[in-house]
Amino acid sequence: MAIILCVLSFACSAVGKWWTGDIYRVFPLASGEVVVSFEVSAPSCTGADTHKFHRIKVGENSMTQEGADKIYSLLLAAASSKRQVSINFDDATNKCYVNRAYINFSQ
Repeated sequence: MAIILCVLSFACSAVGKWWTGDIYRVFPLASGEVVVSFEVSAPSCTGADTHKFHRIKVGENSMTQEGADKIYSLLLAAASSKRQVSINFDDATNKCYVNRAYINFSQ
């Protein structure tokens, strides 16, 4: 019984993946969703594009509107200052929904 509970709890807990890289493109969609891709794609993001898309969408991966706005601003700041950015995303779907991000200032 204990083994079954262990296996079930492991399968139910989603763990986000971290990726750090140089931004290739950032673009907002009419729906309010923001898409970001990197010069070198995260191997665990299974999107079909060469520069795999990571998405910021309210309601996905615990994202709020305030969080989405802040991460979008952070992505633009990283891209304009040519700094790497680290994101945490859910690799359970091919949308790779972002949950949090930060800029690396010590390069």
